[in-house]
Parts: sequence; structure tokens; C-alpha cells
Amino acid sequence: MKLTAISIMKYGVFISLSMLYAGFAFIDAPLASEGEQRCEHRRTILQYLSNEYSEKPIAMGVAENGGLIEVLTSRHGNTFTIIVTSPDGNTCMVAAGEDWQALIKGAIPRT
Repeated sequence: MKLTAISIMKYGVFISLSMLYAGFAFIDAPLASEGEQRCEHRRTILQYLSNEYSEKPIAMGVAENGGLIEVLTSRHGNTFTIIVTSPDGNTCMVAAGEDWQALIKGAIPRT
């Protein structure tokens, strides 16, 4: 995973892999190393990522606490974002980067 200054500024988020793991384990807890966590209604975040970066959801899963974890990427994989929606409906962008590599053939969104 390659995080650049552009992707950090793009989302106002920077976390290490260990912080990402901690964020998934404790979705409602604030992440210590982030500048400002970007949280909104899920629809607003999905619309923003679609309009600005052509990102669409390609993978999702439910955390033990009922939160929804989603990975979004652009058609050509040049950017990606990981978002987490808590059971109360609040959605936060927790990671962003470039050069997404799909491991499963056909896991790239159709636009």
C-alpha cells in the first residue's frame, strides 16, 4: 500500500496498518494519528467519492460490532478508500491510497 501526500491531503486521514486494524476492532473509538477524521452520512460520502474520484464499492464485510467495512476503488485502481459505517449510521473514511491491486479477477467496479 502506498500513501502519498496527495492522498493524505485528499481525505485528511493518515493511519498506519496497525491503527487501521485497531480502527476495525474499535470502530467507535477515535484514531490517534489522524488529522481530522472525515465522517458524514454514508450516502454523502459515497456520492463524494464517486463524483471526485470515480470510486465505487468493490468489497464489504460486517465487523463483530455490526459495523460495515467497505473498500472503494476507481475503475482503473488508481485510487482507493476504506470506509466504516457504524451501527448508528455514521460513516467515516479511515484510509485512502493509490495503486489498488485487485487479487480476485473481476473485482473492479463497472462504471
